[in-house]
Amino acid sequence: MTAYQHHLIDGIWTAAQSAEITRIHDSASGTELGQVAHGTREEIHLAVRAAKNAFASWSTLPVSTRADYVRGIANQLEEQVEQLAQGVAAEVGMPLKLSRRIQVQMPILAWRATADLAVECLADVALGHSTLNHVPVGIVG
Repeated sequence: MTAYQHHLIDGIWTAAQSAEITRIHDSASGTELGQVAHGTREEIHLAVRAAKNAFASWSTLPVSTRADYVRGIANQLEEQVEQLAQGVAAEVGMPLKLSRRIQVQMPILAWRATADLAVECLADVALGHSTLNHVPVGIVG
C-alpha cells in the first residue's frame, strides 16, 4: 500500500497538514491500495498563490517553450505507463489493456496534442499591417 502524505506546493514537497485521508481500494477485492492526504484550506490557498506568482514568469515564455514543458509532462507519464495502467486497472476494475490505452496512453496523446496545438494556434499572426498576439491572462483556480 502506498500512502501519499505530501503536497507539491511552489515546487516543494511538504507534509500534509490535514489528518484526513481518502482511501483507494481495489474494486475487485476491496483491498486498500493506498491513501491520499487531503489538502487544507490553507494549503489550497498556498498552492493557488504559488501558481499566481509563477504566472508572471510563465506568461513571458515563448509558446514553443511552454509547449516543451507540456511535452515534458507527457514524457514523464510515458515513462510510467505500466505503473499507472496497473493502478487504474485495480482501482476502477478495468482490464489492464483498456486501462493502458484509455486511461494512460490517451491522456498522454492529449498532452502532446495540446502542446502541438498551442504552437500552431497561439503563434503570432500577421494580418496586413497588424499582428494578432495571443497573451496568457491568468491561472485557473
